[in-house]
Amino acid sequence: MEPPNIPAADADALDDADALGPAIGTRLPITVLRRGALVDVIAVPEP
Repeated sequence: MEPPNIPAADADALDDADALGPAIGTRLPITVLRRGALVDVIAVPEP
């Protein structure tokens, strides 16, 4: 079974990334949504 072809910057990814906290232009491993793939997001965990 192939994983669904989901763009890295889809709405769900942006919504989930936004929940982590405000930031700009950071690359994080989204293991749950992207199965370990690195994707560009616009958020990072707050300290």
